[in-house]
Amino acid sequence: MDARERLLAPGGRLIPQRDILMAAPVTHSAEYHRITHPWLENKYGLQLDAGAEFESNHWTKVTLGSNQLLAESQSWFTLDYASLKDRNAKGKIDWQIQKHGELHGIAIWFDAELAQGIGFSNHPSQPPLFHGQGFMPMPSPISVEVGYRVFCEIHAHWLSGEYIWQWKGYVANNTGEVIGRFDQSTFARRLLVRQAKD
Repeated sequence: MDARERLLAPGGRLIPQRDILMAAPVTHSAEYHRITHPWLENKYGLQLDAGAEFESNHWTKVTLGSNQLLAESQSWFTLDYASLKDRNAKGKIDWQIQKHGELHGIAIWFDAELAQGIGFSNHPSQPPLFHGQGFMPMPSPISVEVGYRVFCEIHAHWLSGEYIWQWKGYVANNTGEVIGRFDQSTFARRLLVRQAKD
């Protein structure tokens, strides 16, 4: 935003023009196990379950396949660089589950438009790119069936030079009964890491 206001000449063009932020509920047992395994299973017989809850507030970079998506991806925010005035981003999504599986988290990525008609995507169905996808884990896996709904709010809060991410919502079955809730934030994990350092 600062470069646009100070340096862009009248009639000048921005590249990229916009990034469309996408998200989908996904199954990813390997990544979820990698995040929680040190806390839930250890050879020392230590009870560290509470640590797994905090660690699930940390998003990681993954490379997904389209078969890991449990519902169609949806846009939750558009970064239009010609008019963007706020570093914060937020959006709400309502997905309908399209196949049976274990919901391990929410995946996020972007579709980039460099210029009109020219762009690229790091959607899981596309050839893998350097960017990969972001994986935001659930506090615990949730079994879902076709027709279940996942309601989610995603927030990216700009704070002290970096983003604090929050993903919260719930899962409802075919009768509308809520079978799982989540309210995750990278701020919660930061508190745990800071306490450990102190």
